[in-house]
Amino acid sequence: SIGYTWSPSYGPADFAYNIDTGMVWVVDVAVDTCIHEVDPAAGVTGSIICPTWWTSQRGLAYDPDSDTYYAGSWNDGMIYHFDGSGAILDAVYVGLPTAGLAYNPDTRHLFVMASSAPSVVWVLDAANSYAVVGGFIVPGFGGYGGAGLEIGCDGSLWAVDQTQNVVY
Repeated sequence: SIGYTWSPSYGPADFAYNIDTGMVWVVDVAVDTCIHEVDPAAGVTGSIICPTWWTSQRGLAYDPDSDTYYAGSWNDGMIYHFDGSGAILDAVYVGLPTAGLAYNPDTRHLFVMASSAPSVVWVLDAANSYAVVGGFIVPGFGGYGGAGLEIGCDGSLWAVDQTQNVVY
């Protein structure tokens, strides 16, 4: 368990793990519209990235090969690819209501947990203008239950069901 203080009303949204530094980056949904660095052993570090374009992003993923991030929201259907300063590298309308993101650097696939009924994980090809590769319904998730999404070192996906308070 990691305490946080920057968004007590809504709590954090999606997380992204930086395998190179061992730090976790956490989306703030409502208060300062930044992502915050968290040391799993010591808590919030105080380092933040605050993109000027950031508006209510929910999903966050990290690409260790390029040291960049992906963000998405259910409000605008966009995927934003940005660097550590918050500068946008590209922004593409994909039309998906993003509630969580995970990135596989080996395949260059971006997984998108949609805030939808039923809860669907979409697979996008980040190397090909985020073209849809496929998608699947997450068994057991209620409608609009999907929240965070992450990928393990073995390629498995970890998904948060916010209606049941369970991680699959």
